[in-house]
Amino acid sequence: MSKRLLIIGNGLSGIAFAEKLLERETDWQVTICRQGEFTPYFPSKVADYIAGKTNSSKVFYWEDKKLEAAGISSVEEKIIRINFNKKEVTLESKERLGYDVLLLTDFPGARVTEIKGANKEGLYVLGRLEDAAGFVKRIALAENVAVFGQTPMALSTALALRKRDKEVLYITETEDPFAGFLDGEDSRILWKKAEAEGIRFLPGQKLDEILGEREVKAVRLGSGKVFAVEGVWWDVPDPDFRWIKDAEWFSGSGIIVDEGCRTPAEGVWAFGRLLADSVKRPQGADSDSELLLIQGRNAARQYLGESDKESLPERAAHWDLAGQTLALRGRTLDFDRQTAAEEGDPLRTAPEENHSS
Repeated sequence: MSKRLLIIGNGLSGIAFAEKLLERETDWQVTICRQGEFTPYFPSKVADYIAGKTNSSKVFYWEDKKLEAAGISSVEEKIIRINFNKKEVTLESKERLGYDVLLLTDFPGARVTEIKGANKEGLYVLGRLEDAAGFVKRIALAENVAVFGQTPMALSTALALRKRDKEVLYITETEDPFAGFLDGEDSRILWKKAEAEGIRFLPGQKLDEILGEREVKAVRLGSGKVFAVEGVWWDVPDPDFRWIKDAEWFSGSGIIVDEGCRTPAEGVWAFGRLLADSVKRPQGADSDSELLLIQGRNAARQYLGESDKESLPERAAHWDLAGQTLALRGRTLDFDRQTAAEEGDPLRTAPEENHSS
C-alpha cells in the first residue's frame, strides 16, 4: 500500500521535499492541498512578472502537466481542521485526507490586514502570484500605487511598478524604510538609489484607512494626509494559525521546528514563514526561492535518514536596481562590482568578514 504525503499550501519547500522523496521511493501518493489555481511558484520572480520582464509560466517551479506526470494530485479546497493525532485533514466539503507525512508550507486563507477598508478591490499581497495576475489584468486602471512594507519583497515590487511607469508611494512605519533588513550606510545608499528610480518615500507613517466604495481610490495615513492611489500592495500578512493554535509546538509567532524543519508532531514538517520567530534562519528566507527549496530537500533527507544536507547560503534576497544586482547577505549589501565601477557607483562591497550569518 502506498504511503501518503500531503502538502498544505503551494510553497516551494513542499514540492522540493516531494521531488527528493520520489527520487528514492516511488511508492508514495502525493497530494497538494492549495487554495487557488496556481501550482508551486517562485515568490522571488513575482516582481519580474509585474514588471513585464517575464510571463507567468516562467514563475512556476512545476506546472500542472509536470505534477500530473509525477503522479502528484491537487485539491483546491479550504481546510477546516487538522487532526494530528489521527493524521488527517478535513476539507470544507467534509472530505478527510489521511497522511503519513504532512508538510505545512503555507496556510491558504491567511489573514489580510485588518486596516479599515482592506476588503476593497485593488488591495494586493506582496509576493503572491494570484495578486500579481489580478493587478496585471487591471494595470491600465492603476496609475498611482502605494506599497506598504519594509522587506526586500516590498522594494522589488516597488521597483517593478516603476518599470511599468507607475507612480509609487513607498510607505513605512519606521523612519528608515529598510531598517527591517539593512543597517546604517547601506540603507541610506539604497534609499537614495530607489529615490533616483522615481519612488516617493513616506517614512514614519501609519496606514490608517483605504478609501473608496468598492475599489481602492486613496489611502489615509496616521498624519491625516490623504493620497490618491488606485492600488495598494501590502506586505505578506500573518498566516492564519487557527488549525494549530492549541498545539504545544506553536509558539504564538509560528511553528517550532528542529534544524531539519521537523515539528514535534509525528510525521509533520513546516517551512518558510510558518516558522516561529525563535527559529534561526537567514534574513528574508521566507520569500527567497533558493532557500525554500533547500529547506524542503534537507527535510526530505532527514526523513530518509540521509546524513548529508545542503548548507543554507548567507544570501537571502537579491534584486535588480538601476541595472545592478544587489544581494543581501546578513544585514549588508553586495552588488555587481563591475557594473558599479563602470557607473562610478559609490556603493562598496562589504568585506566578507563583516557578513553576519
